[in-house]
Amino acid sequence: MLTLHSKRERAKKGGAELANAPPSPLAKRTKKGITMQTTKIKLQRLQLGLTLEKMAERLGVKQRTYQRYETGEREMPKPVAMLDEALKRNAILERNEQLTKERGKK
Repeated sequence: MLTLHSKRERAKKGGAELANAPPSPLAKRTKKGITMQTTKIKLQRLQLGLTLEKMAERLGVKQRTYQRYETGEREMPKPVAMLDEALKRNAILERNEQLTKERGKK
């Protein structure tokens, strides 16, 4: 089983195996170092059934910009992060409402 490690872990362990291992996709790399898990952003979006394009449109950013947030290439600004969370909560409520209506029709 291949375990993915952050750059810092590879440097600490020093072994050739870890030195060549790819960085963890869970680690968000910024100038300040690894700060948060980026796959969480993508996972939440996918669980809500939203496409990358739809989520970017809802946030008012370009699709490529939102993709960079998900991959950790770019840090999500606080106002965008707050709007992202609010939109995800709203989508969850809408989805729950829809499921409740579907159950009531049966």
